[in-house]
Amino acid sequence: MLHRSPGARLAGHAALAGAGIAAGHLDLVDLYSCFPSAVQICAEELGLDQRRDLTITGGMSFAGGAYNNAMLHATGQMVAALRQGRGSTGMVGCISGVVTKQAFAVWSRNAPEQAFSSFDVTDEAARTPTLEVIADYEGDARIVGAVDADGRCSHGPWSGFGSAPQPAPRRRRDAGLFGRGPGAEDAVEGLQDLAHL
Repeated sequence: MLHRSPGARLAGHAALAGAGIAAGHLDLVDLYSCFPSAVQICAEELGLDQRRDLTITGGMSFAGGAYNNAMLHATGQMVAALRQGRGSTGMVGCISGVVTKQAFAVWSRNAPEQAFSSFDVTDEAARTPTLEVIADYEGDARIVGAVDADGRCSHGPWSGFGSAPQPAPRRRRDAGLFGRGPGAEDAVEGLQDLAHL
């Protein structure tokens, strides 16, 4: 579940449907690129071929940086590219930096057949399954990932994410699991402990 974004899928497809175009027919795309995984997640949710160009700005590090209005930079570049004739349709996507708040806009060189429209998919997104965080879980778990919270290898705290099977009747999906350790120097030992909570 950490590699998916139902909100991106819902918002992106609503924008595409409103514009009357399929993702595969877009000439230009710029997906919010805080991390490569964010681009991959959105491309997957939208059904875009990841071998195509997924940016016109060169990525967020060239267009405003994290949380610094990268989507507006991308929108400006999209308008310029369409006016220059580099394509006739394009999409700009944003996911808020942590893949939690999605927004997409479809642009075209051609006059639209209908007036501007916007779509709010909040209620539908809220109904999608989520991972349950179990703070007091006990039992075996599979480590999914770990992060040194302050970005240094020698100082802590660190956070770990794991996945553990749920007991019946919720056995069909995994539960989320969150743990904290005293410091990054103890990360390996801490992750081993986390795996056997």
